[in-house]
Amino acid sequence: MKKSKFKLMIILLSILVLTGVYFIANGMSFYPTFLHRFWEENSDKPYEEFLEEIREEYRKMSVDELLAEMDAVYETGGKSGEDVVIVAPIFAEKAGEITDEKLLTSCEAGNTV
Repeated sequence: MKKSKFKLMIILLSILVLTGVYFIANGMSFYPTFLHRFWEENSDKPYEEFLEEIREEYRKMSVDELLAEMDAVYETGGKSGEDVVIVAPIFAEKAGEITDEKLLTSCEAGNTV
C-alpha cells in the first residue's frame, strides 16, 4: 500500500513539473494577462506608480493587442470592474484607432468588449 502511494505521488509530481516546463518552454505564463504578470513583477511599487507604468505599457500596445488584453482581463476576474478600469482610460485615448471593424472582429473572435 505504501509503495503505491509513493508511485502515485511521483507520477503527480512528474505531471506538475512537466506542465511547468511546457509553459516555460512555450513562453507562456501562469498569469493569464499582461496586467497580472506586470503586477506580479512590480508588486513592490506603490499602487499609483504601478498604475502609471501599466498604463504606459498599454499605450505601447496596438489596438488589437489592447482588445485582446481587455478580454483576458475581463475573463480572469475583471468582471468586478476594478481591473477593467485600469485599461479603460487607454481605450479613451485610442478611440480614434478603434474602428467598428476591429470591434466586430474582436467580438467574433470571442473577445468581450
